Amino acid sequence: MDIIFTLLVFLFDYDAPISLVSVIPETVNEDEKFEHRMLFNDANGRAEVIFIQLPSWLDFDYSTFILEGTPDNEDVGNHTIEFELYDYSSSSIKYKYELEVKNTNDPSRFDTVRKISTVTNEKFRFIVEYSDDDGDSVSVENIKLPEWIEFDEENNILNGIPTMDDLGKHDVSIDLTDGNTMVNYNVEITVEEPNSAPTFTNSPKSQIDEDVLYKFIPVTADKDRDKMKIEVLDLPNWLSYNSSSNTIQGLPKNRDVGSHSITMSVTDNINPPTVKSFNIDVLNVNDSPTINNPPNENDIYIQDGEYFEYKFEVTDEDKNDKIDLELFEGPSWLSFNKNGHFIYGTAVLDTKGKKEKVRVKVIDEAGAMDESVFWIEVGISAEAANKLDWEAVQYLDYIDSGEKSYYNIDDLKILLDEMLSYGMEVDMKKKFNVFGTKVATCYVVEPNDVTITEQKFEVERCIIIKFRESSITIDFRNNYKISKYKGDYIFVSK
Repeated sequence: MDIIFTLLVFLFDYDAPISLVSVIPETVNEDEKFEHRMLFNDANGRAEVIFIQLPSWLDFDYSTFILEGTPDNEDVGNHTIEFELYDYSSSSIKYKYELEVKNTNDPSRFDTVRKISTVTNEKFRFIVEYSDDDGDSVSVENIKLPEWIEFDEENNILNGIPTMDDLGKHDVSIDLTDGNTMVNYNVEITVEEPNSAPTFTNSPKSQIDEDVLYKFIPVTADKDRDKMKIEVLDLPNWLSYNSSSNTIQGLPKNRDVGSHSITMSVTDNINPPTVKSFNIDVLNVNDSPTINNPPNENDIYIQDGEYFEYKFEVTDEDKNDKIDLELFEGPSWLSFNKNGHFIYGTAVLDTKGKKEKVRVKVIDEAGAMDESVFWIEVGISAEAANKLDWEAVQYLDYIDSGEKSYYNIDDLKILLDEMLSYGMEVDMKKKFNVFGTKVATCYVVEPNDVTITEQKFEVERCIIIKFRESSITIDFRNNYKISKYKGDYIFVSK
């Protein structure tokens, strides 16, 4: 019996597991670029790489599957590269490789700067510093130096003191060798002038008169054009410094006569400050003396016969000056004491009610002066004024021709009253035509016994005054004469 069956064959697409088909190199030299592109067997080209270990000096580009990097001397040795591959459909596959970074000889390295600057007349010292990544022994060879530099081989130090002749740039050539490789290095040394401290370029006046404004603006300069700052360290009291305008100024007075010191400094904040000191002499100028207590003209009122004295307080800023007082104008009874600086005298009533001008000056040896002008009024005493009681009763005109003139008694009384109060004026003479040039005024001081100093009849005109009291005193100190005395009648002339 035949058996008949049907074989059904089902065909499926088989996707083999993904795998790395490229070979990662096992070694690479330091300082050489390592680069490897990963290739896989996946036909669909779908793969994912996940690194488990990757040296720090390597990078992986996930878009191009390139592994690359450059190891240096620190990376010499073995490194592990470990990763997993995925194709998104099958299980992953792990890969692990060892990559050795092989050492290569590194040339010695110059570790100091290549450009150096120094200044003239100062010690130059430069240490030659170097290193070798491989730890090889390094030596300096074939060094070429300018004449002003010496090389200390034991300590690898360049020494020297450049002068002004060495200004400019100088090249130093140095070869470093580790026994395998020699490398040349050049160092550029520039010799410059040292930074200069700022200076003061002007000087002030050394003398000035007192009472004259002193002003000084210090001027400074810095060769290196550095920013400068001025500071005033010492000033006399009569001077001040304005930092905004950079001005020293002041007005010396008499008390400032003499020598004064001024000290200031300027700095560029690089060099020590530059200090400048100078003296200024304040010269004396003669000052006028001063009357400190000029009299108040409204207060100078004294009575006839009263003693008057006034002392002037005088000062002079020039302490050693001799000062004299002089009376240039005043009544005849007033005197002065030149050295004691006072005026004095016993008042005389020359003209009742009239103020007398007094002009006093104080003068120093150089002729400088101060002046005081005031007025003195001398009046009759209140006691005498109260006791005086007179009445004019008659006027007689005695002349050689025998001519007589008669005036109304009231007019005569008015005239006599004005005369006793204010003195005889020119207009009175014209008005009354009574008093001649030889007749002035009769002054009555006190009602005491009459004193007759001279009994001569030498007048052309006279005043006849009758007093109710028979005992009075008439003052004849101004050369008044008694022309005739009879009972209560007194004839007075000058």
